[in-house]
Amino acid sequence: MSRGRKLVAIIFGVLLALPICFVSSLNVSNFYARWQAGRLLKALRTMQPGVTSEKEYMAALSSFRWEGQALRESDGSKEFEVKGSLYIMNDPECRPWNYSWCEALEGRLIPYGTDFGVVPTFANGVLNEISFREMQIHPIHCCEASATRHAVVWKGREFSPRPFNGYSLTYADSSVWNVSVDLDQRASPEQLERALDFDFRCFTRLQPCEEAKDFLQPVPDPSNPDSSRADH
Repeated sequence: MSRGRKLVAIIFGVLLALPICFVSSLNVSNFYARWQAGRLLKALRTMQPGVTSEKEYMAALSSFRWEGQALRESDGSKEFEVKGSLYIMNDPECRPWNYSWCEALEGRLIPYGTDFGVVPTFANGVLNEISFREMQIHPIHCCEASATRHAVVWKGREFSPRPFNGYSLTYADSSVWNVSVDLDQRASPEQLERALDFDFRCFTRLQPCEEAKDFLQPVPDPSNPDSSRADH
């Protein structure tokens, strides 16, 4: 083979390898993000809203400060980070969501954009409540976006609204979210375990996550007397 043909073959091989390496690196980072989401959940499951101090919570979160990003909100004049919040996401190179090349890959070679986040609130130096949320956004009918999520709000009892018996499960039929759980210290250990049983498969699988069973196992039973259903 002549030198020119060898050079062409090398260039062609490099051009072929680059997208393969890029997609492979994305999928490796997705598995890493899934692992980190599991670590974050494990670390925060030991928290007790109404009992755990703000200092204890922030200490538990400190080892994850390089693994995600904080929730940002605005008071109308400036943006600020919500203290103690953290979101871990897959495909960070694909954010924001409207990159056309990412949309072409999602569901074919890489998973749809998924994140897992925690947002706490504090009162007088004590953890008031902590919200866990896993969400995935994927296109439907060509050009729209569908967001599905499993969300848990874990409260300290003294901060819970009335009337409330310590555990409430809500299913929604809209495309915005599909299951939400509110619970406090009166919830049973089994209810807490079930509510926080995220498995994070949506971070790494190609199929879109569209139902509660895609986000956690076992799926909460809507026939449970402690559950409620809301249709929106």
